[in-house]
Amino acid sequence: MSSRKTEEYLEAIYNIVEKKGYAQIKDIAAEHGVSPPTVTEMMKKLRDRELVLYEKYNAITFTDKGRKIAEEVKKRHDIFEIFLKTVAEGSERPNDVSAMEEYLESVIEDYLEAVYIATEKNGRASIRDISSELEVSFPIVTEMMKKLRKRENFRDYDC
Repeated sequence: MSSRKTEEYLEAIYNIVEKKGYAQIKDIAAEHGVSPPTVTEMMKKLRDRELVLYEKYNAITFTDKGRKIAEEVKKRHDIFEIFLKTVAEGSERPNDVSAMEEYLESVIEDYLEAVYIATEKNGRASIRDISSELEVSFPIVTEMMKKLRKRENFRDYDC
């Protein structure tokens, strides 16, 4: 498991490479708002963990392992953005990934509370009950449930 800091650097490299075709220390420093020496130290750590190929003054590229993690981080970031745009439309929501993850935790907590309240009221929690408690449209909750049920580790509960 990677640390959040590691994931943020890998995602920054990924985004820069997608735009320019390669990443350099100065690009990553500008993306993160840190000094080039700070980035250089992190690149050495990522190289030691076999996540990037880094040599002084050369472009930074991924190892297979690093690219896989970066792609997973990017995918998760994109999922958070889509989820928040859909579910939290019109409400205040954060713009950066770290804040989004915290915000998402609160959204999930609200969802679980809605399931609990609906269950207490009706003896079960239907999608319609959850939608009502969350005050979001029925199709949004339906779509969320469909996606959850496709996951291996999600059991098909009554809700």
